[in-house]
Amino acid sequence: KTDLKDVANADIVVGSAVNASELSRLRIKADIASTQLAPDAITEINSDSIEAGLMTLVLLGSEDFFERPADALGTRPQSTLMGINLEDVITIHIMEQYTGYEGENLFTTPNGQKTRFAEVVDLVKQNGEANTDDQGGLNTLGYKLNGAFRFEVDRRLNTAHLSPTEELLEICGWRAVRQTDNFMSITCVLRRDIQFQQPTYVPGYDNTTLGQDEGAWDFQTAIELPTEVQARNGVLDEEMGGFMQTVLGQSDYAQNLGVAYAKVIADKYAINGQYKRAWWINPGYDWVPSQTGGRRLFQISQKLIMFALFNLDENGGIASRRSGISGRRVLLSSLPPSPSSS
Repeated sequence: KTDLKDVANADIVVGSAVNASELSRLRIKADIASTQLAPDAITEINSDSIEAGLMTLVLLGSEDFFERPADALGTRPQSTLMGINLEDVITIHIMEQYTGYEGENLFTTPNGQKTRFAEVVDLVKQNGEANTDDQGGLNTLGYKLNGAFRFEVDRRLNTAHLSPTEELLEICGWRAVRQTDNFMSITCVLRRDIQFQQPTYVPGYDNTTLGQDEGAWDFQTAIELPTEVQARNGVLDEEMGGFMQTVLGQSDYAQNLGVAYAKVIADKYAINGQYKRAWWINPGYDWVPSQTGGRRLFQISQKLIMFALFNLDENGGIASRRSGISGRRVLLSSLPPSPSSS
């Protein structure tokens, strides 16, 4: 069997660009995928604004594997019919007084207590469970990857998905809690950006007024970028510009940036929709007044942790994406490392 890690990897591009020259100056974290969510698989990314923190996740398959030539009879290898799917993306958004900037410690408060961020990192560092049962066979009931996430296995559809553990949900819920003391004491919230290979939606956000009024609409926090051919022909220009406006606000600048940047990524990585694919992930979070002590904020979180799960599609691209059939899987994570011990 093919080990996905041997034939595919992932890059993260941080920021945005309107041409190849600007792209060359952005931070690109290459080859960040891992077969397990372990501390040595952690990738650090720092940013101070939504635009500078926009994440482009690029999945890259090996041409040597996916473009094998036909044999003497003209038969194409099975690998040329395979592709790569992005199954799940979960982001963790943390707002707390101790941000780690200007000499502050990411992991401890001035009175020596752990920050919420440190608590999350501790869970990520915990050892996971074995993926085999007592008889040595594959554990098809699901298992912990570490203290923060687990595989939830659907034997009927032959799929596995990323889910938070009970321990993580105890300190970071799907909905931020109301602040009852000082402003932004600790707020930690999980967000599913992609689930079952599809972007998820945040309800009722109006990016002009930051209000929940009649002009509010549902918006997605992740979107797949067009292929080289699609970008060249402007097939998804409206969607790319529209997504960028949900990130930066409604403006011609955001619209034009979305169109231009999608084309830049498509050209650089030769995006083909099969084994070279790319997604934007919105680094911002819609912090509502009940979560922030009275102020409504749509901004990049002080600390953002991203986890993604992708797999080898062994059943032929679009058809299998619709049916839910999937194959071997690889994980990636992005969060700052812990300080070295003394």
